[in-house]
Amino acid sequence: MDFSTALLEMKQGKSVSRGGWYGKHHINIIDTAVQVVEGVEGGLDISPFIAISPQNGGCVPWLASQADLLADDWEVLD
Repeated sequence: MDFSTALLEMKQGKSVSRGGWYGKHHINIIDTAVQVVEGVEGGLDISPFIAISPQNGGCVPWLASQADLLADDWEVLD
């Protein structure tokens, strides 16, 4: 599928991956997060963002390349 469809799937709470990533990574939307910051009462609200999660866990913000945006090998993960 193309990235537009993959984005719609992520908006429904699903994780997606590119065929060439061979199951090593997947991306999804992090829609709610609060960062605890010293000196900021109640923490700091973080706006929604797309995160990439490597197979070994964790997540970091993800920025799409032009190749990612134009690819048609996106897959929804089970």
